[in-house]
Amino acid sequence: MVDIAIKALSPGVNDTSTAIASIDEIGAVLVRLSTRRVENPYRTAGGRVRVIATGPTFASLVRTALDEIRWNAGANVRVLRRVLRVLETLVGCTIDPARQAVLLDEAARLLAVGEDTIRDHQDRAEVRADYDRIAAAVNTADA
Repeated sequence: MVDIAIKALSPGVNDTSTAIASIDEIGAVLVRLSTRRVENPYRTAGGRVRVIATGPTFASLVRTALDEIRWNAGANVRVLRRVLRVLETLVGCTIDPARQAVLLDEAARLLAVGEDTIRDHQDRAEVRADYDRIAAAVNTADA
C-alpha cells in the first residue's frame, strides 16, 4: 500500500485520491497493530534464554508505513491532513505513552513538511490545527 501511495504521489501520476485510499488502508492496518502487545524477544526454556527473537517495533512499523509518504507528499494538503487524521485515530487507540510519543513525533514531522512547503496560509493553519489536536490528545492521555 505504501508503494501505491508513493506512485500515486509521483509527479507523473499525481493521483491524490488513490494516495488517500492507500493511506486509509495503511491506517486500518496500523490501528489493528496499535493495540497488539509486543512479544518479549527473549525465548526461554528451563529458565535459560535460548533465543533472542527481535522483530519490528511499533515505531519501526509506523515509520515504514508513513515516512516515504511524508517524503513524497510535499505541499499536498489533502495527503498531509489525511495522514495526520490517521495519526489522530491511532493516538486514540493506544494508551501506551511510548507509542503515543512515536505518533506525536511522526505528526511533528508532517507538520514540518507542511510548514516548509504549503504556501497558502489557511492550508498551513489547517495542518497546524490537525497537529495541535494530536498533541492535545497525547497531553491529555499523559495527564
